[in-house]
Amino acid sequence: MARLYHNDKSNMFWDVLQAMVSLVKESSYLEAGVTEECYFTSSELAEKAAYLSNKKASSFNSSRLNTYLKKLNQRLEELAPSLERIAGELGFDVIPTIHKESNLGGQGKQSIYRLYAKKIETIPSESIAPQKAVNTPTNHYEIDYFLESVPKLPIYTRWLHNIDMDNHRWKMLLFTGSPVILPILCVVFLYLALAGIVNPIFLSRFIMFTIIYVAAFLLFFRYLIDALNYNITTLPDIMLPLSLKSAVLHYELKEPGSKEGRIKRLAVKVYKAKCPVCGYRVDIKSVGLPFRSRLIGVCDNNPLEHRYSFDFTTQKGTKLT
Repeated sequence: MARLYHNDKSNMFWDVLQAMVSLVKESSYLEAGVTEECYFTSSELAEKAAYLSNKKASSFNSSRLNTYLKKLNQRLEELAPSLERIAGELGFDVIPTIHKESNLGGQGKQSIYRLYAKKIETIPSESIAPQKAVNTPTNHYEIDYFLESVPKLPIYTRWLHNIDMDNHRWKMLLFTGSPVILPILCVVFLYLALAGIVNPIFLSRFIMFTIIYVAAFLLFFRYLIDALNYNITTLPDIMLPLSLKSAVLHYELKEPGSKEGRIKRLAVKVYKAKCPVCGYRVDIKSVGLPFRSRLIGVCDNNPLEHRYSFDFTTQKGTKLT
């Protein structure tokens, strides 16, 4: 997988995964069954990644390696539904994840990394044999969606991608709620003006500003309200590069019961699928009535008839009639 992105610096984190897998396969500790000793230092991981990707060792220095590992774990987390589905079809009950730990001594200040097999909570009771899968007729009423790598977004859209809500929660909530907050302030200032506390000229100017601001917000940023209400929404075409037909803005939630806030991250994602009827690409779109606020998978070849539901939690859908 890493080789597919060999020349794309934004996807160099796949080189790190390839290096980690290679180191694990070559580990004598794994062969001996001593898995607790199967870990690797920053320098070992960087050296192997540089060797396998034919890049300079400086491409994987300590700071860059940490950045790549962070992106890699984030990407593996995003792909978890797809990985779990594929693992289930192959008869496995684990998916890969990488853990960073403080060193155990003798490694200087280097961190150590382990490739763990994360247990899948639920898997299909029966895996599909390859021969059976080949002979089974295609189900034209079910569709599987997959995450694509996020393309290079326009400058005015990039700020929306990968916003850490632990650090920017109140900024985003205040900005999203500003069309409601400002009219409330107008009412407050109105009462203060009637009481002679606020200058009427200031009040009239503030009301005019509020009208213009709310109109502009609803015109250019209404999708932020939809994302907050439904956790996911489509981005307007004007926010996307010309080469991209659709993308979604997704509020990723933390695990149920988390005491550190409900929302984890705001990210731009691109989902795609292959139409089970005609084989053309299916993109996620908001088509309005009769589906109202639902996101729908729409086929490039037959957008009127080949439409599918979209569940971003399972990355599956069914044909809509």
